[in-house]
Amino acid sequence: MRQRALALTLTLLGVSACGTKDIDPQQSVVATAQAGPDVGMLTVVFPPTDDTYAAEQARVAANPSSASYDIWMDGQVMMADDGDGHLSPFMVSSGGASSRGYYQAGAHHFTIAVPGHAPIFDGDGEIVAGGITNLFLFGTLDSLAGQFLDTPSSVEPDVVQVIVFNLMRSGQAIEPVQCTDATTCMPLHEPLAGGQFFISDLPAGDLAHANSTLGDDGAGYGFRLVPSASVPNPPVQPLRRWFAPPNAPQVVSFLGAPIYMSDQGEPQNEF
Repeated sequence: MRQRALALTLTLLGVSACGTKDIDPQQSVVATAQAGPDVGMLTVVFPPTDDTYAAEQARVAANPSSASYDIWMDGQVMMADDGDGHLSPFMVSSGGASSRGYYQAGAHHFTIAVPGHAPIFDGDGEIVAGGITNLFLFGTLDSLAGQFLDTPSSVEPDVVQVIVFNLMRSGQAIEPVQCTDATTCMPLHEPLAGGQFFISDLPAGDLAHANSTLGDDGAGYGFRLVPSASVPNPPVQPLRRWFAPPNAPQVVSFLGAPIYMSDQGEPQNEF
């Protein structure tokens, strides 16, 4: 997640912070550390649920830590081997993106909750074989929706996956764009309201080893607020490197997912 100039990219997906728990192995499903044709990785993207950027900043200032939630798959707690003979749960917290190893591919039922409390998310999704399944959460804690989007482990040499996801609950709409320079951009899709997304495989151009999708001349892919009478020329924001497998010949996926933006279209917090 990026706040102002602070950047975090998931070239190698981050491991969520968690502690070891005493859980019956028969009631858990343990990730494997190795990729394979029958397993896939699950990444959970959990944006802050505060209504505004100011509210989020006030909450973080008052209490920097966020509650952590366990994840169940088909009724079993998702776990990972810490490498020292101990297992720890796959946990997520508001304001972060988490991933722990590889799980059996296929259709599954997922539940996210603090043990002993009502779930904050409960829904069906599919872990894609040989790739990454991204679960984007959106909404308030008492009404979280989830969207599963797949990222393959590789793409054709001249193609890159582009994801733009509007995680804002402010009512601001955004649009994915392709620019030929800093002032000439065309929408790639109709405006995206909160909770809506755009995902597409697009020509890679010079993006095979890039960290973002906009060049110094402003050419490339990005997103912006939908132009309006009050903001006729909102700034275009780049997408950031989302997934590049270790030792892969090129970047596979780029992501732009604003959580809060100013009225003028400047990002305040985003993945």
